[in-house]
Amino acid sequence: MKKAIFIATLSLFLVSCGARTQSGVSSGIIFTSWNDTISGAVDNTVEEERSGKSCASNVLGIVATGDSSIDNAKRQAGITQVSYADTTYFNILGIYQEGCTVVRGR
Repeated sequence: MKKAIFIATLSLFLVSCGARTQSGVSSGIIFTSWNDTISGAVDNTVEEERSGKSCASNVLGIVATGDSSIDNAKRQAGITQVSYADTTYFNILGIYQEGCTVVRGR
């Protein structure tokens, strides 16, 4: 039994070494939470008047739902011109994961 637990634990650690998120950040095996700016969506000439957020989630790697696109975040806040967009990622033990896009602009 101890050998099986050791092999399972070792396998989880080895798999997590290769796990990368969209921006190239390594995902933690127990907990991950980070924010990142989407560099192609930055326009410093647009004033920030509103903020919109759109998210997608995944449960147990079995059920994934949502729309975390920039277009959906823009629609949520009525934004036509984007100042910048951020992305956030949250993961607990691979049981629940959530990725969101936050857009600011007017």
